[in-house]
Amino acid sequence: MAVLCGFVPLLRAAESDVRPSSLLTTAFELAQKRPDKGDAPTTAFLRLGATMRMAGMKDKALAALERGIAMADKASDESTRDETRVELCRELTLLDKPDRARELVSQIRARQYDLVAWLFIAQAALEKGDAAEAERTIRDVLRQIESSRRKLDRMGSAALCALSRLAESMKKPELARQCVSLASDPMWKSGMLGDEAEALAEKGQTNEALRVVAQAEDPHMAVLAHARVGAVIFRKKQSSADSLPAILQTAAKIKSSDARDFALRMATKQLASAGDAETALKIAAEIKHPVMRLLAAMPLVNAASFDGMLAGLRKCADDERPLLAEVLTIACGGRGLAEHALVASAQTAPGWPRVRALTDAAQHAKGSDATKLVVGAERELTRITDAGWRCHALVRLALAAHRAGNSAATDRHLAAACDEALRLDSPDALRNVIPQVVEAALLTQHKDLALKTLTEALKRQPETALRDALAPMLIDAGDADAALAECSKKQLMDDFSRRFIAYRLAKTGRLADAVKYASGLNLRDRAEALADIALAQLPPPAPAVRKKKVAGVSVHGGWMYWMARLERMALAWEIVPFNTPYAAGAEGLAAKYWMLGYPGTGSHHMHVSAAGKEHLRDYLRGGGGLFGICAGQFLASGPPGHRFTPTDCYYLRGEGPHQVQLPRTHPMNLLLPEQMIISRKNGGFLLPRAGCDVVAWYDRQDMCAAVVAAHYGWGRVVLSSPHPEGSSDFEPNDRLCIAATLWILEEMP
Repeated sequence: MAVLCGFVPLLRAAESDVRPSSLLTTAFELAQKRPDKGDAPTTAFLRLGATMRMAGMKDKALAALERGIAMADKASDESTRDETRVELCRELTLLDKPDRARELVSQIRARQYDLVAWLFIAQAALEKGDAAEAERTIRDVLRQIESSRRKLDRMGSAALCALSRLAESMKKPELARQCVSLASDPMWKSGMLGDEAEALAEKGQTNEALRVVAQAEDPHMAVLAHARVGAVIFRKKQSSADSLPAILQTAAKIKSSDARDFALRMATKQLASAGDAETALKIAAEIKHPVMRLLAAMPLVNAASFDGMLAGLRKCADDERPLLAEVLTIACGGRGLAEHALVASAQTAPGWPRVRALTDAAQHAKGSDATKLVVGAERELTRITDAGWRCHALVRLALAAHRAGNSAATDRHLAAACDEALRLDSPDALRNVIPQVVEAALLTQHKDLALKTLTEALKRQPETALRDALAPMLIDAGDADAALAECSKKQLMDDFSRRFIAYRLAKTGRLADAVKYASGLNLRDRAEALADIALAQLPPPAPAVRKKKVAGVSVHGGWMYWMARLERMALAWEIVPFNTPYAAGAEGLAAKYWMLGYPGTGSHHMHVSAAGKEHLRDYLRGGGGLFGICAGQFLASGPPGHRFTPTDCYYLRGEGPHQVQLPRTHPMNLLLPEQMIISRKNGGFLLPRAGCDVVAWYDRQDMCAAVVAAHYGWGRVVLSSPHPEGSSDFEPNDRLCIAATLWILEEMP
């Protein structure tokens, strides 16, 4: 009782003063009284320090970070301890304490996280405008690697590559070349040589660029490097004819036919993105696998080539034709070929798959073309017999119509979706479908309809799980009082989930209500909720200006397994501090990343935080992408009030290989075998609901899904319960990861 009484003055102070400085001071005092050890309090102090820095409380921010450093020392797992130290190094640098950050790097022992810490210090120095400190950091770490003759593992190689690209962005080519000289892995070294060659081509030094490419030992990466140089030459209005024989000659050195075809497909993509359709199509024609060849050429479809593509499609296997037709439909939509898209859609599977194809095509089309595609999709509604799926189809139609500027069709489909959803009897169906309708209504500025749908659903099915899912959405729909009334009927959710209520109240200006609601949370979550409420009042940081977005992979967990694959896909990538969703906000995420990857290991909920997950939600609704594997899957699949896919997740600990079945019902399954063995390491079993497409089922049973794909607002999400990642070669498991990434990128819809 004495301990509890000690908190009362703190709570009263917080309730009477909602200024960020007051809330953060109280949160810090509460956090220090928490007895826990290990990772969770470390991340709490990290976020407190970051929020205090953003609020201009420099001295208190430093005190919070120092407390986090002390707590990190008590974490039992070495990797987890050093992950948080990496993040703390970044925050110390942003607080103008680079020397303290360097001191902390010396304590990092797990794997090669120290190189990631140096990278984060250099990036943070640049972020605050200190280019000299960033250069000093890069020089120091390269000197250390060279003097110790250190052999770099996959994590160290990825960090070295990122340092090289950072140096290139700083106009320090000599530093980038030094990174290349220290690389030992042929793939990574070849990738960095490709960077150097592309930079030389941009300067007009074509011959020197080709000389650099010739040094690449890895033929796959050399193919991509030749394509990158060719793309630059074409953009500069020079002849790119010489790139074709170089690409084909280099590709011939790749031993695996599947890997060779994939390298050529990625080369096609590079040249097509530069506008060199002629060379791109010539390269695509050299791809041996008929499905891969079609997929490579489809983004370049035009009226003249359409019939040939349709004929090629009809020569493929029966179970591949509908999915290829879906890809062709969407490609035509993005190329201004609405009539051709309608013809292609006739070859897709009827019902929901055809609606999926036409609505995705409509979202890539413009004006009257988009309207034609929406009308074509409308005709398929009668073929969808499942009420939940029909409701989901209406939601997709409404969003497509809204993007096309057809307000009448948007209103009609939203109203129909609302009526369909409210007729559902199953609590599970309601819990998953109603949020889809409400999200669509909010995205299309139909707040009244969103509120009506929520109110009616809660009246008809007042069971607790549904209230958990819908109560937070009442705040978004403009009725915070109703949300608080629902919360007062019975305690909703667990304490972490209830932090979403507090944050949404704060975001809508109900600060006193947010603080009062937070006062009912446990000690840890109360402290973090107060920090979230303070954050909601701070102006978001200005989004970084980027020439192009990248794929970001969270530094927490097994992120290093992803980078080699992204490198072989010629996709720009970045190692993302796990605190980024919290600190950058939805706009900051949207400015930097077209996809965020969340790997296995640990609790991403804890690392991202409630406010960070709210920012992720807004980022996805606006068109972002998320790929979650194992622990990353849990970030998007629950709890009910803030999930990013219409799926429930059943958690059962267990490790071992599973045979998964890959039905030909989603374009991601193209080029994949009908079944494969994938290892599960405590990943949850997914129970898909309407709106969640199954890519893979577990163990010959159409009950628990292993991999699912779903739209979320304008964005896309893929979740994998088992671990398909781990290889940088073109193996079946790796191809599943590639397909997921391309689907999120919307290059293989």
